Amino acid sequence: MVNISFIDCASTGNAGGGFQIYLGAYHAEGTQAPFSVRLKNMQITGGGRYGFGFGKLSARGSVTVEDSVVQGSASSAVSIFHHSGLNSSTTFTSCRFIDTCGRSRADPDSYGRTCAPIALSLSRNVASGGNVSFSKCEVVDNVKRPWLIASPGFK
Repeated sequence: MVNISFIDCASTGNAGGGFQIYLGAYHAEGTQAPFSVRLKNMQITGGGRYGFGFGKLSARGSVTVEDSVVQGSASSAVSIFHHSGLNSSTTFTSCRFIDTCGRSRADPDSYGRTCAPIALSLSRNVASGGNVSFSKCEVVDNVKRPWLIASPGFK
C-alpha cells in the first residue's frame, strides 16, 4: 500500500460510507513498508454512513485528503476510529464538509455517540491518539451542535 492515489473520484448515495480505509490486516501482517494513500478531489454525496472512514491506522504511514467535499452523509463527514497516531498521520487540506449527520440529526448515532461533522475515536486497547490535522477546511452545518467529537486521549 505504497503510493496509492485516488484522484477525481465520486461516491454518490452509497448504502455504506463514501470511502473507507481500514488497515487492520496490513498491520497484523507486520508489513515493514510504510503505507501512503492520497485522495484528491473526491466528491461524496449522500450515503448511509460517514463520508471518509479511516480505521486501524496503527502501521507506519500516512493518509492525505486534499480538495475534497462531503455533502449530506448520514453520519460524520470524517470518522477516524481505532487510531493510535503513534506511527501514522492523517491530513485533510482544503476540504469542505456540508450538512452531514443527516442534515438535522443531533441525537446519538448507532454507536451511542452524538453526531458531529468530524469524529475521532480510540479503540479499547489504545490509550492515546493524534497526528490528525485539518488545514484550510470548512464545516457548513445547519444544526447547532459541536463540529468535532473526540474520545478522551486524542491530542
